[in-house]
Amino acid sequence: MLHKDCGEETAFQVAAQWGRTEVLEKLLEWGNEKLTPDELKTNLFLFKNEWQQTAFHIAAQRGKIGVLQKLWEWGNEKLTPEELKNNLFLYKDCEEQTAFHVAAERGKTQALQKLWEWGNEKLTPEELKSNLLLNKDCREKTAFHVAAEGGKTEALQKLWEWGNEKLTPEESKSNLLLNKDCWVQTAFHVAAERGEIQVLEKLWEWGKEKLAPEELKSNFLLNKDCSEQTAFHVAAQSGKTEVLQKLWEWSTEKLSAEELNELLLAKDDKNETAFRGAARSGKTEVLQKVWEWGNEKLTPEVLKSNLLLYKDGKEQTAFHVAALTGQTEVLQKLWEWGNEILTPEELKSNLLLNKDCREQTAFHVAAEGGKTQLLQKLWEWGNEILTPEELKSNLLITKTVENKRPFTFQQKVAIHMYYRNNGSGVNRN
Repeated sequence: MLHKDCGEETAFQVAAQWGRTEVLEKLLEWGNEKLTPDELKTNLFLFKNEWQQTAFHIAAQRGKIGVLQKLWEWGNEKLTPEELKNNLFLYKDCEEQTAFHVAAERGKTQALQKLWEWGNEKLTPEELKSNLLLNKDCREKTAFHVAAEGGKTEALQKLWEWGNEKLTPEESKSNLLLNKDCWVQTAFHVAAERGEIQVLEKLWEWGKEKLAPEELKSNFLLNKDCSEQTAFHVAAQSGKTEVLQKLWEWSTEKLSAEELNELLLAKDDKNETAFRGAARSGKTEVLQKVWEWGNEKLTPEVLKSNLLLYKDGKEQTAFHVAALTGQTEVLQKLWEWGNEILTPEELKSNLLLNKDCREQTAFHVAAEGGKTQLLQKLWEWGNEILTPEELKSNLLITKTVENKRPFTFQQKVAIHMYYRNNGSGVNRN
């Protein structure tokens, strides 16, 4: 009865996981016969698996309402009020999540509703707030945050309603809408990254109700996470076109012309704009959108220098990056736009023949990566705009240089030890 499998789970926990209520009843019946009250508590009700979850926790996570109801009834019979509260209801697993938290994360709305009802029966208003609505897991995410992250709209709606009932307006604003996780992302930010459009629309609606215009701008539209990326940035990079469209609509409503420029041209901690991130990951539809919006809002010179010809720390343009990652469709788009807004000299020198910090052109990196289809495109374009001499010297026989960086202290020690011990090839024995 008390044997544990490879996941450190007993038969009791496995039955809870799969919603086997009749099996649980049998196991409890036999447990009452063979185990002491203390063993029954410790090894059945409150036993924790490898992830530090009790059977109650597991049932909430899986949304097994029948099992959850039974475990709650038995807990009320077998445990002291203090044990019921602290060791069952409010117990936190290895990720610092309560049963309420995991039910929200998985979108198990019925389980969440039950847990909320029991919480109202057993907890003080302050405990209800701090342990259910405002508890943060190991990633600094509340139940509201994880429901938004997983696109669990129904669970999110419930949590918002309960938050409005039990929290002050300031608590509701600071701890639900504006709470930032360990990556400095709000619920709005993570919903944008995951492409959860329905969640995003809900959060925007609630944000307009509860936040001042300046708070809405700075915490939703212009907030940057630990990678210095806005919601617009992460949506572009992950190719969430519908989300990006929404963010742009809201931005044009709420931001000034200067702020819109800032949104389009913002660079993350790798010096990548949203445009460049989309080029790197091959998100052609997103790239098209950002280019159109850039054409509407930016001057031709800014469009050219900050989107098409912008170079990162490695001296690579978006064109270069697309060649490096083998994004043929993206490369085609960039070439078309280059032909529209660049002079013939700029098209040649700053796009086709631009060299990175290793003196490699887009043609070079495509060859290095074995991108044959893309290489064919570059060769065709080279034949169109280069002289035979330029074609030869800049595509076929250009040379690269190695990055010569100084050795670190550890590298110097490793080299020294190698030559000291066996580098000379002399047998010292």
